[in-house]
Amino acid sequence: MLRFDAGASLTPGLADFLNGAFVGALTKQPTLRVSSPLSANRLKGGAEHASANAKHLGVRYALTGTLQQLGGRVVVNPQLIDTETDEVIWAEQVMAPLDDWVQPQAAPVQHILEGVIQALSDAHIRETQHRPLPQLDSHALMAGAVALMHRASGIELPRSEAMLQAVIERHRRAPDPRAWLAKWHVLAVVQGAAADPKQAAARAVEAAERALDIDSGSALALAVKGHALCHQGLKIDAARVCLDAAVQSNPSEASAWLYRSVWHHMWGQPMAALEDARQALRLSPLDPQRAQFDMVLGIAHLVANDLTGAIEVFQRSVLRNRCHVPALRGLMTAQFEAGQHEAALATLRQVITLVPDLTVSRFLSTGANSPIRQRVASALLALGVDRGKP
Repeated sequence: MLRFDAGASLTPGLADFLNGAFVGALTKQPTLRVSSPLSANRLKGGAEHASANAKHLGVRYALTGTLQQLGGRVVVNPQLIDTETDEVIWAEQVMAPLDDWVQPQAAPVQHILEGVIQALSDAHIRETQHRPLPQLDSHALMAGAVALMHRASGIELPRSEAMLQAVIERHRRAPDPRAWLAKWHVLAVVQGAAADPKQAAARAVEAAERALDIDSGSALALAVKGHALCHQGLKIDAARVCLDAAVQSNPSEASAWLYRSVWHHMWGQPMAALEDARQALRLSPLDPQRAQFDMVLGIAHLVANDLTGAIEVFQRSVLRNRCHVPALRGLMTAQFEAGQHEAALATLRQVITLVPDLTVSRFLSTGANSPIRQRVASALLALGVDRGKP
């Protein structure tokens, strides 16, 4: 639900324009159902009426606030309210020149929306961590599981899997929970948390196939199956077929473009990897998985031997999620190849903190023939990581 109250000094039409910008961006988030200002405008404004308005509209969270104009600058004071508890879970004040607010992909608008998406993700995680799974509705379970698995440490991953399994039990004919379970197994491999990486990769493929048994045209399931096959490194042509089918099935599915970028940086062309990663970001610039999107883009830069660009994007990914092992490995590799050996060693120490049993052979247990994985393995060896048993 969106409702921003405008001060009398505001340029005519600016409030409607900004409300439209917020709505347009939030409705692109697949996990959100957004009630527009056209509905909210009929109700009383202000945070004090948020709970009553939310109950009337059937929504959980209310994005409200004020807009003011001070000379040539516009001040927006957004608040995100959990109307079940009447708690303000996020608030900020953003001030910028009027012209900055009305540009395409306006930076201050994006800043507010990123805050909203991050606050919602944090709220879903808090709720799923502090309430028994049977007490959570299916939407909360799914949203929480997806958010948790993409910021997961080794401790958090099992909780995320349990949440996905609970949704599958409730909705046996729904393909998306099974597709996300497949992605969970892939993440367990790339995060270094899988006890048996080969078995985990096989389980990822199996879960994606169960999703496709339910809906053969599911772009998400096709994309995740292709992603799993890609990481296995055994059926790379079949992986590409799945990823192309996912893009064709739904060209707006950001994950399809993202995972096809992974295929290209592992087995294909550097420029194609860059193009597909950028398309994924264009489709979902506020994605809760943004750290992963940046990681994939960083690897595309690394494959294209743009070490400066790779380091910049990897650092952006790590700032969003300091537990993201693939981004840290990529950053370490780019720093090593750029001659920044001390920085690479510092990054490696972060990796080892997250994956204490790291060895080069364990890292290469899946996708060993990929040129980029060989480059990462070479950096690991040069920086003193044990080769381990094959």
